[in-house]
Amino acid sequence: MKRLLDLPVAVLMDTFELFCQHCHPMSRAYLFSHDNLREYQWKYACDLGPSEPSSRVALASLCRTNKFLNSIATPILYHWAHFPEGHSDDGRSFAFYRTMFLERPDLCQHVRSIHLEEKELGDLPSELADAIRHELGIVPANPPKASSGGSLKDPSEDSSGGSLKDPSKDSSGGSSKDSSEDSSGGSSKDPSEDSSHVRLNSDPAPFRLGQRMTLPTLLAADCIGLQEICLEIDCMDDIMDCYPMRALPRLKTLIVTMSESEDQLGTPRLQAIFRVAPGLKVLIISDLSYFFPSNQWANLRELILYESCLDIDAIQLLLLACPILESFAYEIDVRHESPITSPHTYPRDLIRTVSRYTRRTFRSLNLNLSYFWSTWSFDDPAEAMGSLRSLESLEHLELGLQSFLGGSRIESDEDVPRRLLSWTFPFRIRSVTIEVACAVQAKILGLALDYFKRVCREECPELETIVVRGIYSDFEIPGVSHLISSFEEIGVSLKLRHEPILVQ
Repeated sequence: MKRLLDLPVAVLMDTFELFCQHCHPMSRAYLFSHDNLREYQWKYACDLGPSEPSSRVALASLCRTNKFLNSIATPILYHWAHFPEGHSDDGRSFAFYRTMFLERPDLCQHVRSIHLEEKELGDLPSELADAIRHELGIVPANPPKASSGGSLKDPSEDSSGGSLKDPSKDSSGGSSKDSSEDSSGGSSKDPSEDSSHVRLNSDPAPFRLGQRMTLPTLLAADCIGLQEICLEIDCMDDIMDCYPMRALPRLKTLIVTMSESEDQLGTPRLQAIFRVAPGLKVLIISDLSYFFPSNQWANLRELILYESCLDIDAIQLLLLACPILESFAYEIDVRHESPITSPHTYPRDLIRTVSRYTRRTFRSLNLNLSYFWSTWSFDDPAEAMGSLRSLESLEHLELGLQSFLGGSRIESDEDVPRRLLSWTFPFRIRSVTIEVACAVQAKILGLALDYFKRVCREECPELETIVVRGIYSDFEIPGVSHLISSFEEIGVSLKLRHEPILVQ
Protein backbone atom coordinates (compact mmCIF):
# COMPACT_ATOMS: atom_id res chain seq x y z
CA MET A 1 0.00 0.00 0.00
CA LYS A 2 1.39 3.38 -1.01
CA ARG A 3 2.15 6.04 1.54
CA LEU A 4 0.32 9.34 1.25
CA LEU A 5 3.53 11.13 0.31
CA ASP A 6 4.15 8.69 -2.55
CA LEU A 7 0.93 9.57 -4.39
CA PRO A 8 1.11 11.89 -7.44
CA VAL A 9 0.51 15.57 -6.73
CA ALA A 10 -2.58 15.59 -8.96
CA VAL A 11 -4.13 12.75 -6.92
CA LEU A 12 -3.35 14.53 -3.65
CA MET A 13 -4.91 17.75 -4.94
CA ASP A 14 -8.09 15.98 -6.05
CA THR A 15 -8.30 14.27 -2.66
CA PHE A 16 -7.70 17.42 -0.62
CA GLU A 17 -10.27 19.34 -2.67
CA LEU A 18 -12.94 16.99 -1.33
CA PHE A 19 -12.65 18.98 1.92
CA CYS A 20 -13.10 22.32 0.12
CA GLN A 21 -16.59 23.82 -0.01
CA HIS A 22 -15.73 25.84 -3.09
CA CYS A 23 -14.59 22.79 -5.05
CA HIS A 24 -17.30 20.51 -3.63
CA PRO A 25 -20.26 22.53 -2.25
CA MET A 26 -22.64 20.88 0.15
CA SER A 27 -25.07 18.81 -1.89
CA ARG A 28 -28.65 20.01 -2.15
CA ALA A 29 -31.46 17.65 -3.02
CA TYR A 30 -33.59 20.55 -4.24
CA LEU A 31 -32.90 23.98 -5.61
CA PHE A 32 -35.55 26.09 -3.92
CA SER A 33 -35.49 25.46 -0.19
CA HIS A 34 -38.68 25.62 1.82
CA ASP A 35 -39.28 28.41 4.35
CA ASN A 36 -38.54 26.05 7.24
CA LEU A 37 -35.04 25.50 5.90
CA ARG A 38 -34.32 29.10 5.00
CA GLU A 39 -33.58 29.95 8.61
CA TYR A 40 -30.34 28.05 8.09
CA GLN A 41 -29.35 30.19 5.11
CA TRP A 42 -28.02 33.70 5.64
CA LYS A 43 -28.68 34.60 2.03
CA TYR A 44 -31.68 33.21 0.19
CA ALA A 45 -29.72 33.52 -3.05
CA CYS A 46 -26.48 32.18 -1.62
CA ASP A 47 -25.66 28.55 -2.27
CA LEU A 48 -22.38 28.51 -0.35
CA GLY A 49 -24.04 27.71 2.96
CA PRO A 50 -22.50 27.79 6.44
CA SER A 51 -18.93 26.77 7.02
CA GLU A 52 -17.99 23.21 7.92
CA PRO A 53 -15.31 23.44 10.64
CA SER A 54 -14.44 19.75 10.43
CA SER A 55 -13.40 20.10 6.79
CA ARG A 56 -11.18 23.08 7.54
CA VAL A 57 -9.67 21.27 10.52
CA ALA A 58 -8.74 18.36 8.25
CA LEU A 59 -7.11 20.64 5.70
CA ALA A 60 -5.34 22.68 8.38
CA SER A 61 -3.93 19.47 9.85
CA LEU A 62 -2.53 18.50 6.46
CA CYS A 63 -0.95 21.93 6.18
CA ARG A 64 0.89 21.38 9.46
CA THR A 65 2.20 17.92 8.53
CA ASN A 66 5.21 18.82 6.40
CA LYS A 67 6.37 21.28 3.78
CA PHE A 68 5.31 19.12 0.82
CA LEU A 69 1.71 18.63 1.97
CA ASN A 70 1.58 22.25 3.09
CA SER A 71 2.37 23.41 -0.44
CA ILE A 72 -0.60 21.43 -1.78
CA ALA A 73 -3.20 21.87 0.98
CA THR A 74 -2.70 25.54 1.89
CA PRO A 75 -4.03 27.02 -1.38
CA ILE A 76 -7.06 24.72 -1.15
CA LEU A 77 -7.69 25.69 2.47
CA TYR A 78 -8.07 29.31 1.43
CA HIS A 79 -10.25 28.76 -1.65
CA TRP A 80 -13.31 29.45 0.45
CA ALA A 81 -13.26 32.67 2.51
CA HIS A 82 -16.64 32.61 4.21
CA PHE A 83 -17.17 33.20 7.92
CA PRO A 84 -20.80 34.34 8.35
CA GLU A 85 -21.72 35.68 11.75
CA GLY A 86 -23.64 33.10 13.73
CA HIS A 87 -22.00 30.15 11.98
CA SER A 88 -18.46 30.49 13.32
CA ASP A 89 -16.88 31.73 16.51
CA ASP A 90 -15.17 35.10 16.48
CA GLY A 91 -11.83 33.60 17.44
CA ARG A 92 -11.59 31.65 14.21
CA SER A 93 -12.69 34.53 12.01
CA PHE A 94 -10.30 36.93 13.78
CA ALA A 95 -7.46 34.49 13.19
CA PHE A 96 -8.45 34.17 9.54
CA TYR A 97 -8.39 37.91 8.88
CA ARG A 98 -5.14 38.33 10.80
CA THR A 99 -3.56 35.73 8.56
CA MET A 100 -4.86 37.20 5.32
CA PHE A 101 -4.14 40.86 6.05
CA LEU A 102 -0.98 40.71 8.18
CA GLU A 103 0.84 37.40 8.30
CA ARG A 104 0.28 35.75 4.91
CA PRO A 105 -1.24 38.27 2.44
CA ASP A 106 0.13 36.11 -0.38
CA LEU A 107 -2.68 33.64 0.41
CA CYS A 108 -5.24 36.09 -1.03
CA GLN A 109 -4.32 34.93 -4.52
CA HIS A 110 -5.78 31.50 -3.71
CA VAL A 111 -9.24 32.73 -2.61
CA ARG A 112 -11.95 31.57 -5.02
CA SER A 113 -15.24 32.31 -3.17
CA ILE A 114 -15.96 35.37 -1.05
CA HIS A 115 -18.91 37.29 0.42
CA LEU A 116 -18.74 41.07 0.16
CA GLU A 117 -20.63 41.54 3.41
CA GLU A 118 -20.53 40.16 6.96
CA LYS A 119 -18.05 41.50 9.51
CA GLU A 120 -16.79 45.09 9.59
CA LEU A 121 -13.29 46.25 10.42
CA GLY A 122 -14.56 47.94 13.56
CA ASP A 123 -15.85 44.60 14.85
CA LEU A 124 -12.33 43.26 15.29
CA PRO A 125 -10.31 43.65 18.49
CA SER A 126 -8.89 47.17 18.48
CA GLU A 127 -5.24 46.11 18.21
CA LEU A 128 -5.96 43.83 15.25
CA ALA A 129 -8.10 46.49 13.54
CA ASP A 130 -5.40 49.14 14.01
CA ALA A 131 -2.73 46.84 12.61
CA ILE A 132 -4.85 46.14 9.52
CA ARG A 133 -5.52 49.85 9.01
CA HIS A 134 -1.80 50.52 9.22
CA GLU A 135 -0.99 47.70 6.79
CA LEU A 136 -3.55 48.88 4.24
CA GLY A 137 -2.83 52.58 4.64
CA ILE A 138 -6.28 53.39 6.04
CA VAL A 139 -6.55 56.53 8.16
CA PRO A 140 -9.50 56.21 10.58
CA ALA A 141 -11.84 59.14 11.06
CA ASN A 142 -11.11 59.12 14.79
CA PRO A 143 -7.61 57.72 15.34
CA PRO A 144 -7.50 55.61 18.50
CA LYS A 145 -5.10 56.32 21.31
CA ALA A 146 -1.86 54.40 21.36
CA SER A 147 -2.26 50.91 22.75
CA SER A 148 -0.46 49.96 25.94
CA GLY A 149 0.89 46.86 24.21
CA GLY A 150 -0.01 43.23 23.93
CA SER A 151 0.34 40.61 21.27
CA LEU A 152 -1.89 40.43 18.25
CA LYS A 153 -1.87 36.66 18.38
CA ASP A 154 -5.30 35.29 19.14
CA PRO A 155 -5.24 32.91 22.11
CA SER A 156 -7.62 30.48 20.45
CA GLU A 157 -6.22 27.57 18.54
CA ASP A 158 -6.53 28.06 14.82
CA SER A 159 -8.62 25.10 13.69
CA SER A 160 -9.88 27.08 10.70
CA GLY A 161 -6.53 27.58 9.11
CA GLY A 162 -6.19 31.20 10.22
CA SER A 163 -2.80 32.26 11.58
CA LEU A 164 -1.41 29.16 9.94
CA LYS A 165 2.29 28.70 10.55
CA ASP A 166 4.10 27.78 7.36
CA PRO A 167 6.30 24.71 8.02
CA SER A 168 8.83 26.26 5.62
CA LYS A 169 9.61 28.90 8.23
CA ASP A 170 12.58 28.06 10.44
CA SER A 171 12.70 28.39 14.20
CA SER A 172 14.48 31.71 14.03
CA GLY A 173 11.54 33.29 12.27
CA GLY A 174 13.08 33.31 8.81
CA SER A 175 11.16 32.02 5.84
CA SER A 176 12.15 30.18 2.74
CA LYS A 177 10.56 31.06 -0.56
CA ASP A 178 6.90 30.10 -0.67
CA SER A 179 6.54 27.10 -2.97
CA SER A 180 2.87 26.33 -2.44
CA GLU A 181 0.91 25.27 -5.49
CA ASP A 182 -2.44 26.71 -6.43
CA SER A 183 -5.51 24.64 -7.32
CA SER A 184 -4.57 24.40 -10.95
CA GLY A 185 -1.32 22.67 -10.13
CA GLY A 186 0.96 25.56 -11.10
CA SER A 187 3.52 27.06 -8.80
CA SER A 188 2.21 30.14 -7.01
CA LYS A 189 4.41 33.21 -7.24
CA ASP A 190 5.05 35.81 -4.66
CA PRO A 191 2.35 38.49 -5.15
CA SER A 192 5.02 41.14 -5.57
CA GLU A 193 6.16 39.32 -8.72
CA ASP A 194 2.67 39.35 -10.23
CA SER A 195 1.80 42.65 -11.88
CA SER A 196 -1.91 41.89 -11.60
CA HIS A 197 -1.69 41.45 -7.83
CA VAL A 198 -1.68 44.95 -6.34
CA ARG A 199 -1.86 45.54 -2.61
CA LEU A 200 -4.46 48.05 -1.49
CA ASN A 201 -1.86 50.33 0.04
CA SER A 202 -0.26 50.80 -3.38
CA ASP A 203 -3.19 53.09 -4.19
CA PRO A 204 -2.40 56.55 -2.75
CA ALA A 205 -5.98 57.21 -1.61
CA PRO A 206 -8.13 54.08 -1.80
CA PHE A 207 -10.48 54.90 1.10
CA ARG A 208 -12.51 57.79 2.46
CA LEU A 209 -12.23 58.87 6.06
CA GLY A 210 -14.92 57.38 8.25
CA GLN A 211 -16.04 54.94 5.56
CA ARG A 212 -17.63 51.68 6.71
CA MET A 213 -14.94 49.05 6.28
CA THR A 214 -16.40 45.66 5.40
CA LEU A 215 -13.67 43.10 5.92
CA PRO A 216 -14.44 40.77 3.00
CA THR A 217 -14.63 43.82 0.72
CA LEU A 218 -11.16 44.90 1.80
CA LEU A 219 -9.93 41.36 1.40
CA ALA A 220 -11.42 40.94 -2.08
CA ALA A 221 -9.21 43.69 -3.49
CA ASP A 222 -6.23 41.34 -3.33
CA CYS A 223 -8.06 38.18 -4.45
CA ILE A 224 -6.97 38.05 -8.07
CA GLY A 225 -8.31 34.52 -8.59
CA LEU A 226 -11.92 35.15 -7.54
CA GLN A 227 -14.39 32.83 -9.23
CA GLU A 228 -17.44 33.43 -7.01
CA ILE A 229 -18.75 36.62 -5.38
CA CYS A 230 -21.80 36.89 -3.13
CA LEU A 231 -23.12 40.32 -2.17
CA GLU A 232 -26.12 42.19 -0.87
CA ILE A 233 -27.17 45.18 -2.92
CA ASP A 234 -27.27 47.31 0.26
CA CYS A 235 -23.49 46.94 0.50
CA MET A 236 -22.83 48.14 -3.02
CA ASP A 237 -22.04 51.73 -2.02
CA ASP A 238 -19.19 50.44 0.12
CA ILE A 239 -18.07 48.06 -2.59
CA MET A 240 -17.94 50.73 -5.27
CA ASP A 241 -15.89 52.95 -2.97
CA CYS A 242 -13.58 50.24 -1.62
CA TYR A 243 -13.30 47.63 -4.28
CA PRO A 244 -10.96 48.43 -7.18
CA MET A 245 -13.00 47.44 -10.22
CA ARG A 246 -10.16 46.01 -12.22
CA ALA A 247 -10.67 43.03 -14.49
CA LEU A 248 -12.05 39.85 -12.93
CA PRO A 249 -11.36 37.43 -15.79
CA ARG A 250 -11.88 34.32 -13.64
CA LEU A 251 -15.20 35.35 -12.11
CA LYS A 252 -17.78 32.72 -13.09
CA THR A 253 -20.54 33.11 -10.49
CA LEU A 254 -22.23 36.23 -9.08
CA ILE A 255 -24.80 35.86 -6.29
CA VAL A 256 -26.92 38.94 -5.57
CA THR A 257 -29.54 39.58 -2.89
CA MET A 258 -31.63 42.60 -3.87
CA SER A 259 -33.29 45.01 -1.44
CA GLU A 260 -36.63 46.82 -1.32
CA SER A 261 -35.01 50.02 -2.54
CA GLU A 262 -33.03 48.29 -5.31
CA ASP A 263 -35.18 45.68 -7.01
CA GLN A 264 -33.70 45.68 -10.49
CA LEU A 265 -30.37 45.08 -12.18
CA GLY A 266 -30.00 48.32 -14.14
CA THR A 267 -28.18 50.07 -11.32
CA PRO A 268 -24.69 51.28 -12.35
CA ARG A 269 -23.33 49.68 -9.20
CA LEU A 270 -24.02 46.20 -10.54
CA GLN A 271 -23.23 47.07 -14.13
CA ALA A 272 -19.71 47.95 -12.97
CA ILE A 273 -19.19 44.34 -11.87
CA PHE A 274 -20.72 42.97 -15.07
CA ARG A 275 -18.30 45.05 -17.16
CA VAL A 276 -15.16 43.72 -15.46
CA ALA A 277 -16.34 40.09 -15.50
CA PRO A 278 -16.74 39.17 -19.19
CA GLY A 279 -16.51 35.47 -18.35
CA LEU A 280 -19.51 35.46 -16.00
CA LYS A 281 -21.39 32.19 -16.47
CA VAL A 282 -23.79 31.90 -13.51
CA LEU A 283 -26.03 34.63 -12.07
CA ILE A 284 -28.13 33.92 -8.96
CA ILE A 285 -30.53 36.63 -7.77
CA SER A 286 -33.17 36.91 -5.07
CA ASP A 287 -36.02 39.42 -4.71
CA LEU A 288 -35.92 40.68 -8.29
CA SER A 289 -39.03 42.48 -9.52
CA TYR A 290 -37.74 44.45 -12.49
CA PHE A 291 -35.19 43.80 -15.22
CA PHE A 292 -33.33 46.46 -17.15
CA PRO A 293 -31.71 45.20 -20.38
CA SER A 294 -27.99 44.56 -20.15
CA ASN A 295 -25.45 43.86 -22.88
CA GLN A 296 -23.06 42.28 -20.38
CA TRP A 297 -24.72 38.85 -20.23
CA ALA A 298 -23.68 37.47 -23.60
CA ASN A 299 -21.78 34.57 -22.03
CA LEU A 300 -24.28 33.75 -19.28
CA ARG A 301 -25.13 30.04 -19.16
CA GLU A 302 -27.15 29.70 -15.95
CA LEU A 303 -29.71 32.06 -14.42
CA ILE A 304 -31.46 31.41 -11.09
CA LEU A 305 -34.16 33.73 -9.71
CA TYR A 306 -35.30 33.21 -6.11
CA GLU A 307 -38.46 34.73 -4.68
CA SER A 308 -38.79 37.05 -7.64
CA CYS A 309 -41.77 38.55 -9.41
CA LEU A 310 -41.34 39.47 -13.08
CA ASP A 311 -43.98 40.12 -15.73
CA ILE A 312 -43.72 38.44 -19.10
CA ASP A 313 -42.17 41.50 -20.79
CA ALA A 314 -39.32 41.56 -18.27
CA ILE A 315 -38.71 37.83 -18.74
CA GLN A 316 -38.60 38.35 -22.50
CA LEU A 317 -35.97 41.11 -22.15
CA LEU A 318 -34.04 38.96 -19.73
CA LEU A 319 -33.92 35.96 -22.08
CA LEU A 320 -32.97 38.18 -25.02
CA ALA A 321 -29.95 39.34 -23.01
CA CYS A 322 -28.82 35.71 -22.56
CA PRO A 323 -28.53 34.28 -26.09
CA ILE A 324 -26.73 31.08 -25.04
CA LEU A 325 -28.56 30.43 -21.75
CA GLU A 326 -28.62 26.72 -20.92
CA SER A 327 -30.21 26.60 -17.46
CA PHE A 328 -33.06 28.66 -16.01
CA ALA A 329 -34.60 28.38 -12.54
CA TYR A 330 -37.45 30.61 -11.45
CA GLU A 331 -39.32 30.78 -8.15
CA ILE A 332 -42.34 33.05 -8.37
CA ASP A 333 -43.10 34.91 -5.17
CA VAL A 334 -46.63 36.32 -5.13
CA ARG A 335 -47.87 34.86 -1.88
CA HIS A 336 -49.36 38.14 -0.71
CA GLU A 337 -51.33 39.02 -3.82
CA SER A 338 -53.69 37.11 -6.08
CA PRO A 339 -52.47 36.09 -9.54
CA ILE A 340 -55.25 38.11 -11.13
CA THR A 341 -53.84 41.38 -9.73
CA SER A 342 -50.16 40.43 -9.88
CA PRO A 343 -47.96 41.65 -12.76
CA HIS A 344 -47.68 38.14 -14.15
CA THR A 345 -48.93 37.23 -17.56
CA TYR A 346 -50.87 34.00 -17.99
CA PRO A 347 -48.60 31.14 -16.83
CA ARG A 348 -48.71 29.29 -20.13
CA ASP A 349 -47.17 32.40 -21.73
CA LEU A 350 -44.11 31.91 -19.52
CA ILE A 351 -43.45 28.52 -21.13
CA ARG A 352 -44.10 29.94 -24.60
CA THR A 353 -41.63 32.77 -23.99
CA VAL A 354 -38.97 30.43 -22.64
CA SER A 355 -39.49 28.18 -25.64
CA ARG A 356 -39.37 31.04 -28.14
CA TYR A 357 -36.03 32.45 -27.01
CA THR A 358 -34.15 29.42 -25.70
CA ARG A 359 -35.51 26.33 -27.45
CA ARG A 360 -32.19 25.51 -29.15
CA THR A 361 -29.86 26.18 -26.19
CA PHE A 362 -31.87 25.16 -23.14
CA ARG A 363 -30.69 22.12 -21.21
CA SER A 364 -32.24 22.57 -17.75
CA LEU A 365 -35.44 24.13 -16.42
CA ASN A 366 -36.60 24.45 -12.80
CA LEU A 367 -39.91 26.15 -12.04
CA ASN A 368 -41.50 26.63 -8.64
CA LEU A 369 -44.91 28.14 -9.27
CA SER A 370 -46.85 26.59 -6.40
CA TYR A 371 -47.63 29.87 -4.62
CA PHE A 372 -48.69 31.44 -7.89
CA TRP A 373 -51.35 28.82 -8.51
CA SER A 374 -53.20 29.19 -5.23
CA THR A 375 -56.30 30.85 -6.74
CA TRP A 376 -56.12 29.71 -10.38
CA SER A 377 -58.62 27.14 -11.55
CA PHE A 378 -58.76 25.27 -14.88
CA ASP A 379 -61.01 22.66 -16.41
CA ASP A 380 -58.04 21.09 -18.21
CA PRO A 381 -54.37 21.02 -17.14
CA ALA A 382 -53.45 21.89 -20.73
CA GLU A 383 -54.89 25.34 -20.07
CA ALA A 384 -52.58 25.80 -17.10
CA MET A 385 -48.95 25.05 -17.84
CA GLY A 386 -49.24 23.97 -21.43
CA SER A 387 -46.80 21.53 -22.99
CA LEU A 388 -43.02 21.63 -22.65
CA ARG A 389 -42.51 19.64 -25.84
CA SER A 390 -41.54 22.79 -27.75
CA LEU A 391 -38.33 22.97 -25.66
CA GLU A 392 -36.43 20.90 -28.20
CA SER A 393 -33.10 20.70 -26.36
CA LEU A 394 -34.38 20.37 -22.77
CA GLU A 395 -32.71 17.48 -20.93
CA HIS A 396 -33.35 18.16 -17.22
CA LEU A 397 -36.63 19.29 -15.69
CA GLU A 398 -37.60 20.00 -12.08
CA LEU A 399 -41.17 21.01 -11.40
CA GLY A 400 -43.86 20.69 -8.76
CA LEU A 401 -46.92 18.70 -9.80
CA GLN A 402 -48.95 21.72 -8.71
CA SER A 403 -47.23 23.62 -11.53
CA PHE A 404 -48.61 21.08 -13.99
CA LEU A 405 -52.12 21.14 -12.60
CA GLY A 406 -52.80 24.58 -11.22
CA GLY A 407 -56.19 24.40 -9.55
CA SER A 408 -57.55 22.16 -12.29
CA ARG A 409 -60.87 20.53 -11.53
CA ILE A 410 -59.97 16.96 -12.41
CA GLU A 411 -60.83 13.64 -10.86
CA SER A 412 -58.43 10.73 -10.57
CA ASP A 413 -60.68 8.49 -12.66
CA GLU A 414 -60.61 10.82 -15.66
CA ASP A 415 -58.37 10.17 -18.66
CA VAL A 416 -56.74 13.63 -18.47
CA PRO A 417 -54.38 12.97 -15.54
CA ARG A 418 -53.28 9.68 -17.08
CA ARG A 419 -51.86 11.50 -20.09
CA LEU A 420 -50.44 14.36 -18.03
CA LEU A 421 -46.78 13.36 -18.40
CA SER A 422 -46.90 11.95 -21.91
CA TRP A 423 -48.02 15.20 -23.55
CA THR A 424 -45.89 17.39 -21.29
CA PHE A 425 -42.32 16.04 -21.39
CA PRO A 426 -40.01 17.08 -24.26
CA PHE A 427 -38.69 14.44 -26.65
CA ARG A 428 -35.02 14.70 -25.54
CA ILE A 429 -35.65 14.81 -21.78
CA ARG A 430 -33.14 12.75 -19.77
CA SER A 431 -34.07 13.39 -16.13
CA VAL A 432 -37.20 14.64 -14.38
CA THR A 433 -37.82 15.61 -10.76
CA ILE A 434 -41.46 16.05 -9.69
CA GLU A 435 -42.50 17.45 -6.32
CA VAL A 436 -45.70 16.13 -4.74
CA ALA A 437 -47.32 18.15 -1.95
CA CYS A 438 -50.39 16.11 -0.92
CA ALA A 439 -52.07 12.72 -1.17
CA VAL A 440 -54.40 13.79 -4.01
CA GLN A 441 -51.41 14.81 -6.12
CA ALA A 442 -49.67 11.52 -5.29
CA LYS A 443 -52.69 9.55 -6.52
CA ILE A 444 -52.90 11.54 -9.75
CA LEU A 445 -49.16 11.13 -10.34
CA GLY A 446 -49.44 7.38 -9.77
CA LEU A 447 -52.03 7.17 -12.55
CA ALA A 448 -49.93 9.36 -14.83
CA LEU A 449 -46.83 7.23 -14.25
CA ASP A 450 -48.79 4.02 -14.87
CA TYR A 451 -49.83 5.31 -18.30
CA PHE A 452 -46.49 6.94 -19.07
CA LYS A 453 -44.53 3.70 -18.65
CA ARG A 454 -46.37 2.28 -21.66
CA VAL A 455 -45.47 5.15 -23.99
CA CYS A 456 -42.23 6.29 -22.37
CA ARG A 457 -39.81 4.79 -24.87
CA GLU A 458 -41.79 6.18 -27.80
CA GLU A 459 -42.44 9.66 -26.37
CA CYS A 460 -39.14 10.18 -24.49
CA PRO A 461 -36.55 7.71 -25.82
CA GLU A 462 -33.60 9.30 -23.97
CA LEU A 463 -35.23 9.40 -20.52
CA GLU A 464 -33.02 7.86 -17.82
CA THR A 465 -34.33 8.98 -14.42
CA ILE A 466 -37.59 10.05 -12.78
CA VAL A 467 -37.38 11.33 -9.20
CA VAL A 468 -40.57 11.88 -7.20
CA ARG A 469 -40.08 14.02 -4.13
CA GLY A 470 -42.81 13.92 -1.49
CA ILE A 471 -42.93 16.86 0.89
CA TYR A 472 -45.79 15.80 3.15
CA SER A 473 -45.63 13.45 6.13
CA ASP A 474 -47.49 10.38 4.81
CA PHE A 475 -46.06 10.46 1.30
CA GLU A 476 -46.90 7.37 -0.73
CA ILE A 477 -47.43 6.57 -4.42
CA PRO A 478 -50.07 3.86 -5.01
CA GLY A 479 -48.57 0.75 -6.62
CA VAL A 480 -45.05 2.14 -6.42
CA SER A 481 -43.29 -1.26 -6.33
CA HIS A 482 -44.92 -2.30 -9.60
CA LEU A 483 -44.11 1.07 -11.16
CA ILE A 484 -40.43 0.86 -10.17
CA SER A 485 -40.03 -2.60 -11.68
CA SER A 486 -41.97 -1.65 -14.83
CA PHE A 487 -39.78 1.38 -15.49
CA GLU A 488 -36.67 -0.66 -14.71
CA GLU A 489 -37.62 -3.09 -17.49
CA ILE A 490 -37.48 -0.27 -20.04
CA GLY A 491 -34.24 1.18 -18.69
CA VAL A 492 -35.66 4.06 -16.63
CA SER A 493 -34.84 4.52 -12.95
CA LEU A 494 -37.81 5.61 -10.83
CA LYS A 495 -36.78 6.94 -7.40
CA LEU A 496 -38.85 8.21 -4.48
CA ARG A 497 -37.53 10.73 -1.94
CA HIS A 498 -39.43 11.48 1.22
CA GLU A 499 -38.60 14.93 2.61
CA PRO A 500 -41.20 15.71 5.29
CA ILE A 501 -38.88 18.35 6.76
CA LEU A 502 -40.12 20.65 4.03
CA VAL A 503 -43.62 20.67 5.46
CA GLN A 504 -44.60 23.63 7.63
